[in-house]
Amino acid sequence: MALLVLHPGLSTTLQDGGRPRFRHLGVPQGGAADRESWALANALLGNPFDTASLELTQFGGSYQALEPLELCLVGARFDAKVTDDGQVRFVVEPAQSFAMRPGDRLEIGGCRRGCRGYLAVAGGWLTPSVLESRSSESKLKAGETLAASPTSVGRLRRRLGPGEIDSLFDENPIRLMDGPDAREVPERSAELFSLAFRVGLSSDRLGMRLESEHSTPASIAADRPSSPVVPGAIQWSGAEWIALGPAGGTIGGYLHVGQVISCDLDRLSRRGPGELVRFEKVSRETARDLDRNARERLTRRLTLIRLACSEGR
Repeated sequence: MALLVLHPGLSTTLQDGGRPRFRHLGVPQGGAADRESWALANALLGNPFDTASLELTQFGGSYQALEPLELCLVGARFDAKVTDDGQVRFVVEPAQSFAMRPGDRLEIGGCRRGCRGYLAVAGGWLTPSVLESRSSESKLKAGETLAASPTSVGRLRRRLGPGEIDSLFDENPIRLMDGPDAREVPERSAELFSLAFRVGLSSDRLGMRLESEHSTPASIAADRPSSPVVPGAIQWSGAEWIALGPAGGTIGGYLHVGQVISCDLDRLSRRGPGELVRFEKVSRETARDLDRNARERLTRRLTLIRLACSEGR
C-alpha cells in the first residue's frame, strides 16, 4: 500500500475519465468533474491518459505516505503542506510535482480559490476497475489505504506557470445552447440568460443548485414524460434551477431548458458554494467550433507537458 487516509476531507472520491460507454444501460457517466485540471495533474507526472486521481472538494484532508511517492495537485488553490513529525518540510506549490518519503504527512486544508482539485500520483491509484473505470462516488474514509504503482521519485518535472494556473479560473459567463424544452417555456429561457445565480450550499457531483432571489416558482406538468439528459443539462424543477453534474441521473421529468457546452463544463464545476454564475447563449454551430478548438488546445498542451516529462526537463 502507498497512502494512508488519516482524514478524508469534505468529499474526496477517486475519479478518472468515467464510463461514457455505459450510458445506455442507465450508468451515469461519472469521472472527473473538472477534466482539464485532472488531465493536467496526470500529464505533469507523465501518466497515461485516463489515469485515476483523487478529486478533492473544498477541503482536502490529510494523508500519510507508506512508501516513496511522487504526487501533483492541480485545480483549486488549496493550502497544502508536507510535514514530518509535526515539522513542515515544504509547502506544496500548485501544479508542480513533489516527492513524499515514507512517514511524511500531506495536509491539505481549505481552498482559497475554486472548488475542486486533483491529487495525482505517478503511475496512478490502483483501485479496482468496474465497467472499465476506477471512478467511484463512494467518499474516502479514514483508515483506508490506496495503492499506487512503484515509481522512482525526485525526477524533474515541468510545472505550470502562474499564467497557466490563473487561466483555470476564468470568471466569464458560462456558455449555453438552448435545451430541447426552451421553446416550450420561453419565459424560463429568458430568465436563465438574464439573471445572475449563486451556487447553492447543497450542490454536489449529482447537480449544482443555482439560486436567485429574482427567480419565481412555476409548476410543470405532473405527467411530463422523462427524457435522456447529459452532464451540463440545465433543468427547471418548477421551484429551482439545477445543473446536472457528472454523477447525475440518465433520465428526468424536469424541463431541460439549457445545455452547457462541452468546453465550459470544467469552468462550471470550478464554481463553489456562494460563487456567482452567469450564462451566455450561443448557437449550436458556435458551440461546435468552441469545443473543437478547446480540445485541440488541451491536446497540444498535454502533449508538450508529457514530452517535457519524458525528456527529464
